[in-house]
Amino acid sequence: MLKLAKLLRKINASDAPAVTCIVSDGAMSFTLDAARELGVSESVPQQQVLAHPAIVGFLTQSAWNSTLESVSERVPMIPFVTILVKELMDGEKGKQMKDKALPWKELAQSASSPHRSSLVNLDNMVREVLLIQNVRK
Repeated sequence: MLKLAKLLRKINASDAPAVTCIVSDGAMSFTLDAARELGVSESVPQQQVLAHPAIVGFLTQSAWNSTLESVSERVPMIPFVTILVKELMDGEKGKQMKDKALPWKELAQSASSPHRSSLVNLDNMVREVLLIQNVRK
């Protein structure tokens, strides 16, 4: 939420057209928090906003409906995902996430090695399913 609010402040402080509306589909609830913080309207139907002639672009999470509505109204999109991907790949938060993922990687490798829980459980399930099928014949 803070990054979105920071981005919106930068856009509004630049020579670019001001952001005057934020549309949320509920999946990105942090957009509603950012809208409240910035005093931006949040209760306008997305398609109505995109159809407005003042709209020059759409910063979007690229969900299916958002994409279809943007394309149907001929509004250029900037996927919000790209900002997150850049942060993941180049940012400090991405490094922290990778560091946190390492123990999970090690646990997954350990669990899936021969004679360990995941492989044994999968093998038992397959045997049970095959046994049930053989009994039904």
